[in-house]
Formats: sequence, C-alpha cells, structure tokens
Amino acid sequence: MDAITYRAYSGEHELPHIISLVQSELSEPYVVYTYRYFLHQWPHLSFLAYAQGAPHPVGVIVCKQSPHRERHIRGYIAMLSVDKGYRKRGIASALVRHSIGVMRSSGAQEIALETEFDNVPALALYTSLGFLPEKRLHRFYLNGKDAFRLVLPLSGTEGPGAAAEESTTPGEGAESTFPSPPSSADEGDRAEDTAKLVRLRRRVAALRACRMITVWPAEDDEDRVSGR
Repeated sequence: MDAITYRAYSGEHELPHIISLVQSELSEPYVVYTYRYFLHQWPHLSFLAYAQGAPHPVGVIVCKQSPHRERHIRGYIAMLSVDKGYRKRGIASALVRHSIGVMRSSGAQEIALETEFDNVPALALYTSLGFLPEKRLHRFYLNGKDAFRLVLPLSGTEGPGAAAEESTTPGEGAESTFPSPPSSADEGDRAEDTAKLVRLRRRVAALRACRMITVWPAEDDEDRVSGR
C-alpha cells in the first residue's frame, strides 16, 4: 500500500487541485474567492494528502480559526474531501486529527463544522473523533437539505484530537508521513470492525431522529461553508 504524505498548503499553485477535489465530492458549489478566503488567511490550518507516485493531492482539509461571539476561540472545518480511489485508508481521519492538533495548539477551545443530516460516512467519522451534535439547521444547503452542526470541545479535555499533538506539526510546506491503518485478515478483527460500524450507524440514525436537537433556520448561522 502506498505511503501517504501530509503537508501544509504552500501556495496558489495548489489551489486548482484543491478545487478539483472539493468540487468532485460536494454538492454545493463554491466560487474561487471562497477558497481564497480560507487559504490566504489561515494557510497553516489547511493540509493536503499525497500518495506516493501520485502527481496531485488525494485528500484535502481546509479550516479557519477565529474568535466566536467574543467569548472564545473557535476552530472551523470548512472543507474535507478525499479522492474516491483512496478512501478506507484513514486519510480523512488523519487530516481531521492533524488539523485538530494544530488548532488546539493555536489556542482553539472548540472546533465546529456542518455536514448534511443524512451523510452517514461523515457523521460516523466525526462522532468517532468526539464531535457532538449542537443543533440541526433547516434547509442549510442550496440543495434544500438540512445540516447538523457538530462541535468538538477542546478546553481542558484530552479527547481524540489530542493524539494529533503528539506528532510534530509541520510548518508551511513541510512534510510528515502518517502510517496507514493496518488492514487485518483476522476474522475476529473483522467482526469487531463490523460491530463498531453498526454501532456508529445506530448513533447516526439516532442523531437523525433525535428531537432534542433544535432545528434552526440557516439564516441564524454565521458559518455558511460546508464542512462535509
């Protein structure tokens, strides 16, 4: 299996590849200025994944970090996308964990994002990393779908995101190699993985049906970029 290398966004020359990755997966179109808004102000919070021998990145995460309602510092995952041919290799999880570590070390007290209410893989990924549902946003996306706002508290916690801090944070243009999760042929491991997936899907189903999550109109939210 090819090694995956992760490095920080290094400049405008990478923008076309980021746009190609995001537009191939997300249903909501973004103009180029949306990408530049994040990449020019917070280049150190955006990371790309490269597979050995691949000419272009196979995964990307775009984030920001800023004061939230003058109370605390909030990190925000705006975009996350992995090429279909490189999924099931832990790339999305590694990108998120790495970004969590950088935002935590930069003083973020929580991290937020939005994802479509029926995006089961995304909800499973984020809930497995400790994100909790904050509210449901009515007709948040242009396609008319609702979204879940998910939040990961960081202040005074040692959650899944803390593991990212243990590895050295690369600077702009630096590289760090994360080992791909091992795939086991052992039937016991497969059964355990299947059980975990079933539990995650049940949690996602519970989120979708949960009536205690407030449904808010999209107009009430200041962050309108999808983190799907």
